[in-house]
Amino acid sequence: MSGLSLPLTSSEQDFLLGCASASIRRGVELPLPEAFAFLAGEGEPGARALEDAGLAVQKQAPRLLTASGAFVTLHLVENDVHTLRGCIGLLEPVMPLALAVIRMAWAAAFEDRRFPPLRAEEVPLLKLDISVLGALSPCTLEDIELGRHGIRLEAMGRAAVFLPQVPTEQGWNLSQTLEALRRKAGLPPEAVTPAAFRAGSSRLFCYEAFLVGPCSVSYSAT
Repeated sequence: MSGLSLPLTSSEQDFLLGCASASIRRGVELPLPEAFAFLAGEGEPGARALEDAGLAVQKQAPRLLTASGAFVTLHLVENDVHTLRGCIGLLEPVMPLALAVIRMAWAAAFEDRRFPPLRAEEVPLLKLDISVLGALSPCTLEDIELGRHGIRLEAMGRAAVFLPQVPTEQGWNLSQTLEALRRKAGLPPEAVTPAAFRAGSSRLFCYEAFLVGPCSVSYSAT
């Protein structure tokens, strides 16, 4: 999933978080920090915006042009209660990391079908984090370490994935995690039985991720 050497430096992490925040702020027509003015504009960041972003990345954080899988997760935080507001990503390294984060931040805010598009009035409550993905490897049930490994389940032409932090955030054990993955993929109960994994009709893959953030999306131009 990634040819990028991890961990990221603190400046690289800050730059990624700034890119994600600016992409979201662009979508709700809020001011951008001067350092991320290369993402100013209207609507979804298209080819021109990503080209401008690539030039900025080359100058400020060139390692972030390495192709990598990444997910952007959004939560609304109020009275210490975290409510999922969007989560979309790329499992495979199909584009430079910084550009993937810009696109996935936009997608998590405005294209996650589980939620309506983000509104400007929600931004003060919004927190985001970024998961930079490591290599995806076939695994067995015994290989999985909850909290360390992200998990992908494939069966019957369907698939679902969880980031490493999801089971621990939900308080799930491995059986509960597999059951949640099964439901997410729209699979029948027999898809996550030991027999299905032994027969190879269901397959598991695991990966590790480097977590960046969380950070606020709020920004004052004054």
